[in-house]
Amino acid sequence: MELIIAILVFAIASAVCVQIFVVSHKLSTQAAELNAAVNEASSIAEIVNASSGISEAEELISAAYPDADVDLAEEGGMLSADISIYSDSEEIYHLNVRHYVGNNSVEDGR
Repeated sequence: MELIIAILVFAIASAVCVQIFVVSHKLSTQAAELNAAVNEASSIAEIVNASSGISEAEELISAAYPDADVDLAEEGGMLSADISIYSDSEEIYHLNVRHYVGNNSVEDGR
């Protein structure tokens, strides 16, 4: 009887340990996905900050990240980008970026 109880306790402890390892693996995978998404969004934000206008930003982003979901807008000398990174149709990271590009029109004497 004591041996059966010892085996039962060992089986329960083993099951708990296996569940801990499964949860740990899931969290590690999610952290890796989030890290990759942050790096991708950061790279896209750097492209936006380095570009001189919406057409240049669109061209550079589409060449480097063809699957990226980026909404670009230019208003009042500000280039803004709404960057979303998805995994399995679920948004895992979102970043808004604004960059001053100035007026593209040339004024007399200035």
